[in-house]
Amino acid sequence: MTQSIFKHRLFWKIILIFWLTTFATILANIWITKEIVVNEFKVEQVKDKMRSLAPEAIEVYEQQGGKALKRWYRKLARREGIRVVLLHTDETPVIPHRKPRYHDDDDDDEHHDHDDKPYRTHLLNLADQQISSPNGQSYILRVMPSRYIQSRFNPESLHGYRLLASCIIILLGSLWIARSIAKPIRVLHQASLEISQGKLDIRVSQDVGKRKDELGQLATAFDQMADKVSDLISSQQQLFRDISHEIRTPLTRQKLAIELARSVDDPGKLLDKIEHQNQCIEELINQLLTLMQTDNQQLTQMESLPLSQLLGRITDDAELELKEKNLTLKTDLQSDALIKGDEPLLTRAFENLLTNAIKYSPNDANIELKLYEGSGNLHIEILDEGPGIPEEELKSILKPFYRADKSRNRGTGGFGLGLAISSQIIKKHNGVIELSNREVKGLRVVVILPKS
Repeated sequence: MTQSIFKHRLFWKIILIFWLTTFATILANIWITKEIVVNEFKVEQVKDKMRSLAPEAIEVYEQQGGKALKRWYRKLARREGIRVVLLHTDETPVIPHRKPRYHDDDDDDEHHDHDDKPYRTHLLNLADQQISSPNGQSYILRVMPSRYIQSRFNPESLHGYRLLASCIIILLGSLWIARSIAKPIRVLHQASLEISQGKLDIRVSQDVGKRKDELGQLATAFDQMADKVSDLISSQQQLFRDISHEIRTPLTRQKLAIELARSVDDPGKLLDKIEHQNQCIEELINQLLTLMQTDNQQLTQMESLPLSQLLGRITDDAELELKEKNLTLKTDLQSDALIKGDEPLLTRAFENLLTNAIKYSPNDANIELKLYEGSGNLHIEILDEGPGIPEEELKSILKPFYRADKSRNRGTGGFGLGLAISSQIIKKHNGVIELSNREVKGLRVVVILPKS
């Protein structure tokens, strides 16, 4: 269970992106919140400072005059970085306004931007300090706008930055996830549409298959499916061509025989030929039906069978065919192990294999049938002394209608379906058929089936 979880790389990638996005959002919010707290603390400091500065400004102005108040302005700007102005209650400055000659570099542009503006202009929400002098005159001490004040003491704008930073981080994480998933899905969707339109050469591994996650595995499985579909369609088309070819020959012979039968006085022999061709067509249809049934049939009648007894019955049934060609069948059934399978289907498979060996063996030859155990499986071996099969055709001989040039021809009859039917039946029983040429002469067929 644990190993299967760690194989889901896409799952962990999504989890990683999610937590990275969440962690980055939390860090951004912590940092900005810290800045907000610091700025709010500084604002409070400025307000406290202003409360202490208001009496001092009034004292300097009333006792020392306007020039002293200007010097006090400059000193406060240099020392604290804060620009203030002392106003009457009607918000007019106590000192007539003129463009000041004193300013530091940081506040130069900002001061020029605001010197000509009314004193009612506020860029910062700092409370005005209203205070009365000992002689009863009321004044207002106001913080003037400056670049320093805007950058250092403006926590309201940081709330917007916090929201903006969170949205940007979440957007980037979402785009990362979407790009990781949407692109390969789009490629697979387009490839599926093209395959549905008959373009069976479409493959996606080069675009998506390089990924090591589930989408890469899906792309590989998609290509395998496309290969399988292409092979199935090609095999189906080839099967139709083979069926047409196999049926055309007896039908042509039958047609010729019918035409000849109409022109002769005694059509008896020709009628026999027509009947023989009908039997050929019927046999072909029966074998085709058997092939399709074994391909689609589910094994529902599975039971434990003594394979040695099943093979013994098959050899007894083949006695007449062996005598007809004076063949000697040597049996060596060493194992009494049981096999789980469908008895009628297994009987059909081994009958086809033994019949194939009899058909292609010359007269007075030997056939060997062996049964033994090996590597936890049962091995059934059939050896004949026929012409064998060319090495380059051994892999194709189990396909329907396939005939090797030397070993399978019109002289031996058949349609090339017997081995295909046997192969399908053995596959249904989780087994394999292996074909090889003997060193001396003949074909070696080995069937490997699991023991029950």
